[in-house]
Amino acid sequence: MRAEPRGSRRWALPVGLLGAVALAVGVELGLGTLDPILLSTGASLSWRHGGRAARSASAVGSEVLFFGDSQVQFSALPRVIEQRTGRRSYNLAL
Repeated sequence: MRAEPRGSRRWALPVGLLGAVALAVGVELGLGTLDPILLSTGASLSWRHGGRAARSASAVGSEVLFFGDSQVQFSALPRVIEQRTGRRSYNLAL
């Protein structure tokens, strides 16, 4: 057995590190092929739906628009407001 001095050993990359990097790259590439809707959160899906709803014909032609959080979303009823005021209304709350 031959003993080498500490300073004479060549720099070597750990094999485990190479494996971890290869695994991370493989997972990231695999996730890139999935449908973005699978990786979305409930909040981001709600914002996406709200954006589509704001561009819809029924929202654009409304005279009264509701904005706000979930309390407005589930408590403001556009049909009731339309019946009582006679104005078209649309709920855009998220």
